[in-house]
Amino acid sequence: MKILLQIKSTLLLVIMAFMSCIPTLAQNFYVNGLNYTILSSEDRTVEVSRYNNEPYSDDINIPENITFEDNTYTVTGIGFNAFKNCSNLTSISLPNTITNIGYSAFHSCTGLTSISIPKSVTSIGVNAFYNCNNLTEVNISDLTAWCNIDFENGASNPLRNDRVLKLNGDIITELVIPNEITEIKKNTFYGCSSFKSAIIHDNVTSIGERAFFNCSQMESITIGSKLNRIDIGAFVWCYKLLEVNISDLSAWCNIDFSSTFFCESQGQGKLILNGEEITNLTIPDKITEIKPYSFADIDLSSVRIHNNVTKIGAFAFNKCIYLNTINIPSSITDIEGGAFENCSQLQEVNIEDLSAWCKINFGTWDSNPLYYAHYLKINDNEIEDFELPEDLTEIKKYTFINCSNIQSVTIPKNVSSIGKYSFAYCWNLNSVTSLNSVPPTCDEGVFDELETANIQLNVPSMSLNDYKNANIWCDFFIKEQTTKLDKIHHINNIEISRYDTSGRLCPTPSKGINFVKMSNGIIKKVIVK
Repeated sequence: MKILLQIKSTLLLVIMAFMSCIPTLAQNFYVNGLNYTILSSEDRTVEVSRYNNEPYSDDINIPENITFEDNTYTVTGIGFNAFKNCSNLTSISLPNTITNIGYSAFHSCTGLTSISIPKSVTSIGVNAFYNCNNLTEVNISDLTAWCNIDFENGASNPLRNDRVLKLNGDIITELVIPNEITEIKKNTFYGCSSFKSAIIHDNVTSIGERAFFNCSQMESITIGSKLNRIDIGAFVWCYKLLEVNISDLSAWCNIDFSSTFFCESQGQGKLILNGEEITNLTIPDKITEIKPYSFADIDLSSVRIHNNVTKIGAFAFNKCIYLNTINIPSSITDIEGGAFENCSQLQEVNIEDLSAWCKINFGTWDSNPLYYAHYLKINDNEIEDFELPEDLTEIKKYTFINCSNIQSVTIPKNVSSIGKYSFAYCWNLNSVTSLNSVPPTCDEGVFDELETANIQLNVPSMSLNDYKNANIWCDFFIKEQTTKLDKIHHINNIEISRYDTSGRLCPTPSKGINFVKMSNGIIKKVIVK
């Protein structure tokens, strides 16, 4: 019996403990045409909530305080789905006690044409203003308070879909971020169509995701020198934004971009430094890395990089469609994928040292500016015959991809492997000399699109059969080396004129057989494919 009582006592304690963990159901009450849910009996706070799925309509004025059963409550929120699908709701007045507008609170309130957001609001939930298609203007009394709101997604923001933002009754045409703001939060100006320019002062350090998404009328923006992060999609669909004003180029280079700044400029974005547009860019001496997207979509004609820079990030110069020339210093060791994607007007790449160039890690084919430029120069001199450095042990992927001025290449004896597409599309390559007695291994596409049977391959005499039996090399016109090849550099030997088979002068290389007169008097035949 005693044991049974102990068991019952234990069970009772377990049940009581379990019951204590079950939250008390929220209490609702209905007063003056609005339903309220008590948030805190202790703090005496409530939120406006849905009433039996019945739609609210017409004009609604929400009070700051409401009395029920001799208790006075402060209205601090608009609850989940509170006014969802209330298409006959034509206007609503929110009190200065509201701090939160909940999930889908005004979803599909198509009768709303304007709304005032009190400065007390600190958060607006997911899809709170989704499908409010006739909402045309948003009124605020405090821009700082607006910038401090946490918008959960784009449809949380009543500005969504080209809405006008008014401050104390006046349309904001020039947005000036208040000095108190240190970050522009995600979705803050999502869809705003009223301002043409924006000024972001030095106190701001970050711009959040989609912060200026579809600000359709914004043409220019000024950013401060302390900005260090711009999150993804911050300026997507800003079709008219073509100008960014900065006061410090080094500060711009230190920004972490999650995507291109000029998302919709199609390579016409203008970077204005202290009132002057930068078209001939020189990277500041203190910069050691060109970060991803740093100069994407900007209207540049030339880029000069100093010897402190070791890395060019992904898509750093993506869609710089007017970029003509670029110099790559010997300090560069890595160029990430897409760094020069769509740089379709590049004409030349100038390097300081061939050995350093051969050691660069190219992430993808379009990380190599040669893919578009076609011409590689060393210290401003174009060469045709490349004898690669003796200390080279491998030729890395994409190293000479699409290099049109290379006609012959000597591969040193210690090179044991050649990376993919390293000589692909080198249309004028007619001679390869390999000094290694063991045929170097070749990855895919090393000589892609080239008629290797028409390219002479010179190999050591003792390795003739090895090359004839080696994959890829066997496709070449193989010849035995009879003499030691001297270094050949045509640094001062430049093209003077070019003619077709009819003797007509060609201003540019033309498809087929070309006769080229060089500055040393030599005339040579070149096949252009």
